[in-house]
Amino acid sequence: METAVESIFTKIGQSLPPVFTRDVAVKSLGGLIQAKTLSNIDNRGEGPMSKVRIGKKVLYEREDFIDWLKKYNKF
Repeated sequence: METAVESIFTKIGQSLPPVFTRDVAVKSLGGLIQAKTLSNIDNRGEGPMSKVRIGKKVLYEREDFIDWLKKYNKF
């Protein structure tokens, strides 16, 4: 049986496309983490490992982002 926390992460994963920007992450998380916060975390080298910068945009891979989010929030 899936716990409430696992259920939330499953739903977040289902709402995210396979590759997405910080703005999409903010919308999918209901504004719990802002794009600037993600940028600051990335600059410290503590963000999701699978990311690509294209121009001014940063793209994340869904599975890596969800794994990072679980660790970041200590779930």
